[in-house]
Amino acid sequence: MNYLLDTNVLVRLSNVPHPDFTTAVDAVATLYQRQDTLFTVSQNITEFWAVATRPHSANGLSLSIPEAEQQVQMYEINFPTLPDLQNVHHIWRNIARSLGIIGKQVHDARLAAAAIAHGLDAILTFNVAHFTRFTGMFPNFQVIHPADVASANP
Repeated sequence: MNYLLDTNVLVRLSNVPHPDFTTAVDAVATLYQRQDTLFTVSQNITEFWAVATRPHSANGLSLSIPEAEQQVQMYEINFPTLPDLQNVHHIWRNIARSLGIIGKQVHDARLAAAAIAHGLDAILTFNVAHFTRFTGMFPNFQVIHPADVASANP
């Protein structure tokens, strides 16, 4: 299967003290062992940079720019960044209009649109509830929590 990694997975992979760090690492390791492919899109990298460089007091990782750059380079090597496609915008607009997407939810809708435009099978996310509604429009698209990777369809 081909997965888009949600930004929250990238953040957990970079945050050793977080309670979900091990779950994220185990899920990624399991998917690699199954020979699944894990991808990011430019939006993930942008969102990760925002969280990574924000101070702890603002729910960030407090990484310096060189530290954030090192993490991003590692992610880009291990999780290919798919190109921005023109039809992502059209798919996103259709999702936003059809499902009444508002506020911060637009970011998740755009990630789902990117995954769908690229023909990916699933998104790996700690926020399953944020993405499940998109499966009604795209029934072959799966939303998988890292803790559920072992039971996900290989």
